[in-house]
Amino acid sequence: MLASEIARTGRKCLQIYELQAPITLNQAAPVMGTYYEILPETKVCRVYAIGVNIEDVNEDIRIQVTIDGIVKMMSFGTFTHSTTYYIRKTQDPIGRTSGYWWSITPIPASFVLNGKSVKIEVTKYTANGTGNLTSVCEYGVLKDV
Repeated sequence: MLASEIARTGRKCLQIYELQAPITLNQAAPVMGTYYEILPETKVCRVYAIGVNIEDVNEDIRIQVTIDGIVKMMSFGTFTHSTTYYIRKTQDPIGRTSGYWWSITPIPASFVLNGKSVKIEVTKYTANGTGNLTSVCEYGVLKDV
């Protein structure tokens, strides 16, 4: 509900993020440099967790997150075959900088990412094999109740 409508009618609206079914990616024989959607552009959403896996040895992965039109590119080191890596939000207190930095760790980690518009894509930027590129994303969309 818009603030102007609340002022006019006196009614208030409760909004929650309604959990959606996890969205998955299972890309056979991914092509180096081609981006594959983990989460297609979704309006007013909250991302809770993202996991990525490549069924090859020594493949380098890059994640691209677009939040409200701002692209955040995240490059990661070499993935180990059949290991799921989780994306988490981190900060740099030593450099006293804030914003979105990401790392991948084989320990499950959750975070919250909000946006009026969010899109998440993944690519491999090495060509060491043709194993499947897989991912799962847990998210919710804003609903009025």
